[in-house]
Amino acid sequence: MPASLANPREELWRFVGHPMMSTGVSRGTTTSSGVFTVDVGAGPGGGPQRQVLFNIAYDEANGARTAANISIGTRGTFFDFQPLVPNGRVARWRVRRNQISAGGTQSTMVLATSISGVTCRWFAVGI
Repeated sequence: MPASLANPREELWRFVGHPMMSTGVSRGTTTSSGVFTVDVGAGPGGGPQRQVLFNIAYDEANGARTAANISIGTRGTFFDFQPLVPNGRVARWRVRRNQISAGGTQSTMVLATSISGVTCRWFAVGI
């Protein structure tokens, strides 16, 4: 069966119940220093209970134009997630906002400071 991103996706990994892995989708606000955090040990499927050893995240939003940037034309906004040293079972990422011009010829990347509505899909492994 071909994959369709238009259909809802089921989080099958969260039903594995493995005590060392956890995955999910989180939405929140970055700090003034561009840091986004998720407690990856909480949840129905288990997850790391003491220390995150590895984590990765990527932008889950659609990157389409929004009311904030519609006045300057169609412009895509994307977020990049750089893993930081975790704090116990809390995964941490430095977030950068990448905005692409209307024609797609220019790109601006800045630290995503105090940005609300940041959505990412993440995966973490720990002990």
